[in-house]
Amino acid sequence: MVARRQAARRKHRRLNERALRGDGGCGPSLAVRCECSERRCDAVVRLGAARYEEVRSTPGLYVLAPGHQRDDLDMVVGRRGAYVVVDEPAAELFLG
Repeated sequence: MVARRQAARRKHRRLNERALRGDGGCGPSLAVRCECSERRCDAVVRLGAARYEEVRSTPGLYVLAPGHQRDDLDMVVGRRGAYVVVDEPAAELFLG
């Protein structure tokens, strides 16, 4: 179950990265897909381009719409009004 949720999260990340390459990743703010573990999630999160780059450059960190985090998978490490940043340390316990 955890592996499936991680796969969904990584799929969302790949879609965001593909979209960033397509538009050059330019501009001060971005609209990216929520990187939660729900396969069918289509929520959009708005945040600064520099902040998103900072999150995605740190392994295990993801940007989620508020309320999309899971207590069994995510540890919230940052909150803003429009999004939360989570680390997925719990997944390591199940897979490691």
